[in-house]
Amino acid sequence: MLYENYLYGLPGFFTEEECDTIIRIADTVETKEGAVGEGTKENKDGHITDEIRSSLINWIGPQQLPIEIEQKIDDAMNMALKDTGWGYHIDYRQQYQFTTYNAPDINQKKVGDFYTWHTDAGHQLDERGQLRKLSFTLQLSSPEDYEGGYFQWLETVRCFDGMRDNATVDMTNGIKTLPYSVKDRGSIFFFPSFVHHQVTPVTRGTRKSFVGWCVGNQYV
Repeated sequence: MLYENYLYGLPGFFTEEECDTIIRIADTVETKEGAVGEGTKENKDGHITDEIRSSLINWIGPQQLPIEIEQKIDDAMNMALKDTGWGYHIDYRQQYQFTTYNAPDINQKKVGDFYTWHTDAGHQLDERGQLRKLSFTLQLSSPEDYEGGYFQWLETVRCFDGMRDNATVDMTNGIKTLPYSVKDRGSIFFFPSFVHHQVTPVTRGTRKSFVGWCVGNQYV
């Protein structure tokens, strides 16, 4: 799909207290290693593949959030859909994911936590016959808390313009990095779930975020 904008951000939309509340809730639920894939009945979380993803996650259900925070997520989602013109019909939001990316000295690995290029929208439909249409990330760490951990996304359409047969595609101009204004704690940003994106390795400190997926009917 061709859009004028593939990312919509609201700097400082959530308060310090609201960010602290989400972190406290995450601390009350089980911590797991971040996995990849769509999951199965036997393994709903997917598969752990360190070459693709290294992070810690905590699953949080919408019913576990204070109604005020849930409403603010709803308000931000509707603003994004309206202001961008994406206009997706959304029926519900899936279980949220609290994600922690640590630097090498904290995670005791050679490389800081990361998540390579991927999309949030798979080919499989959920139990309601619907799919992820809109993704969001709420920043829970201040920019001073970590280095690295850049959120990047691909706008590939610009890379393919004017391409000829057997051409080598230079993706450099298609890689976009999250503006600094939306890295502040409490900022939230949205993007279509089919967009490829990644989180680069964290080199110092810890990056905490709150991730969600908004689901609706198939595109028609």
